[in-house]
Amino acid sequence: MTSLRVGILGGGQLSRLLCQAGRRLGLEMRVLAERPTDPAVRFADVFREGSTDDEESVVRFASDCDLLLFENEFVPKPVLEALEPLGARVQPAPPVIGEIQNKLRQKRHFREAGLPTSPFVEREDGETASAFVERARRLLEDRVVLKWAELGYDGKGTCVASSPAEALAFAEDALARGRPLYAEQRVDFVREVALVASRSLRGDLVTWPLVVTRQERGVCREVYGPARLFGVGEVAERELNFWAERTGEKFRLVGTFALEIFEDREGRFWMNELAPRVHNSGHWSLDGAVTSQFENHLRACLGLPLGRAESLYPAFVMRNILGPAEVSRGEPLPRPRVEAAGVSLYWYDKAEVRPGRKMAHLNAVSTEAGELGALRDRLEKIDLEWRAALAKERT
Repeated sequence: MTSLRVGILGGGQLSRLLCQAGRRLGLEMRVLAERPTDPAVRFADVFREGSTDDEESVVRFASDCDLLLFENEFVPKPVLEALEPLGARVQPAPPVIGEIQNKLRQKRHFREAGLPTSPFVEREDGETASAFVERARRLLEDRVVLKWAELGYDGKGTCVASSPAEALAFAEDALARGRPLYAEQRVDFVREVALVASRSLRGDLVTWPLVVTRQERGVCREVYGPARLFGVGEVAERELNFWAERTGEKFRLVGTFALEIFEDREGRFWMNELAPRVHNSGHWSLDGAVTSQFENHLRACLGLPLGRAESLYPAFVMRNILGPAEVSRGEPLPRPRVEAAGVSLYWYDKAEVRPGRKMAHLNAVSTEAGELGALRDRLEKIDLEWRAALAKERT
């Protein structure tokens, strides 16, 4: 029997982990990537070299696939439009990706769906940067976060303005780049949490346990949970699961997706952003859940029954390994040393190192909920030792 041919647009770490999951399911995994050294290529059954921004390359690649998936939502509109005639062979559907890739439209949909999200101000056509910033500051009570509506990720395209001058400089730069711009009111949050879910072609939905996320300079550094260990009650988690259900229905999502959520000082939750794909906050599921977010993404998009998403352990941690600030080079880094029991390293084999770039992640699990703090310390120690070894190498 011929294996189903599943293609992925993009060759980064998310594509790599999807390829690994797909091969375990007996699928033929195909990747369109710009370079043969991209992380996913090593685990792809078929590699095609090409840009995911190039309409011709993408359509040609898609014609040889039974199912086409996106590694991320940053796909040009002409490419999405060219894929629309393929119908269900592309998941999530191109119009869905097109709608979600604009964060301002996300905010509008959250509001229409009755999901709490911070107040926001849209820039009007022809409005100057200074006029927009002044109006946003007035309407949002001077608690302004400026964002690119498109192409922002890992802190890029976001400005938590500490002064009017900083806000104005960001807005002027965005307009000079041709980036659509909006402003939202800053939430006085005590922590960020994330909920990962998978929704199938048939509308079935599973959710993984709510997790706590910690960011550094806009980049996810650590994910740990379950969040109920930190005071998030069962009723609150059920409500957030309902948010996932409403979001899936509202956006007609298929596959794994993630909700990024703020919790404020009064214990209220606010929807921040939606990612229509496998997500950093779900990487722990590779070791800590019955079914990983990657396997369920494939199952959902193929119309297969979804796997169970509950945690196998009462405590789990994921830590991203980021390129050190002092290192930037076009050759691979040595891997961290991992000798501790219950710790797994997922190295991405990236040929180019840049400060803050995600080079790998570590997962750790424990059968004891009280061990969560120790797990976090263990992964931090591995990370710090790796950085110290790199620093020594440079001297």
